[in-house]
Amino acid sequence: MSRSRRLSRLLAPARYNRRAVLRGLLAASALPLIPACGSSTTTPTPTEPTPGPATGTAAFKHGVASGAPLQDRVMLWTRVSGLDGKVAFDWELALDSGFQQIVRHSGDGSDPSQPRYTDASRDYTIKVDVGGLQAGRSYYYRFRSDALDSPIGRTRTGPAAGVERVRLGLVSCSNYPAGYFNAYKVLARRDVDAVLHVGDYLYESGNAGSIGRPADPPHEIITLADYRQRHAQYRGDPDLQELTRQHPLIPVWDDHESANDSWSGGADNHQADSEGDWTSRKQRAAQAYDEWLPIRLPDAQDRLKI
Repeated sequence: MSRSRRLSRLLAPARYNRRAVLRGLLAASALPLIPACGSSTTTPTPTEPTPGPATGTAAFKHGVASGAPLQDRVMLWTRVSGLDGKVAFDWELALDSGFQQIVRHSGDGSDPSQPRYTDASRDYTIKVDVGGLQAGRSYYYRFRSDALDSPIGRTRTGPAAGVERVRLGLVSCSNYPAGYFNAYKVLARRDVDAVLHVGDYLYESGNAGSIGRPADPPHEIITLADYRQRHAQYRGDPDLQELTRQHPLIPVWDDHESANDSWSGGADNHQADSEGDWTSRKQRAAQAYDEWLPIRLPDAQDRLKI
């Protein structure tokens, strides 16, 4: 199927519910800091037993990201590297980049169901769905683990009803071995409300091109470990990190996130006799996608529904 036809099919549902999509957009800009609307003075209290100490030294080498914006909530993402075991973390959301006006944090008790640790079962990724926010307001966020702070990200809730203007960045087809991500760097500096990635956020194939950016792993990705490793390579790119630090990302997959020219019953780039069951491979790809991107699943038990 041609890319134009796949893109038309992909975007068709968005036209049906356009207003709902617009209400969920997240804005981020280089305007001066927004005045304070309140701060948190609640004493942090743990929402679950404190996990045992992890081993190693923490690092946030994959940056931060935000996404899935609504009028009153937004998804925050990062990954802790360098630690093994059950890794504790904290997060803060503030009205200013200096975090003098904190409005939500991991210990405020606003949502006891929020995760407070990560481990190998999620590939040490962290996703926090922060609610109780004001519509159309900018926020800054950061994570902490093992006494180390992550980079500071910027995000914004969806606009209040009656919004008259939405400005979007549009990206697709990001093949790491075949080209640099300088377009991400340029878009990170632009004044946009959100960045839509309409698919092929990554490619499942092995090495392609000769610009000194070999795929990792160097072969076609099939296993869960393969998909996670490829996502980690993409998130290591500084231009992608800057894009998601500055602007919220609203992604949807196309085909290469699993395998080339994929459909419900298989894919052009999947050979069942040597690569196993297609449904299992698709589930593995969807698991890694959920772990490594700031998306909110409508059904936590079905990663194929996004």
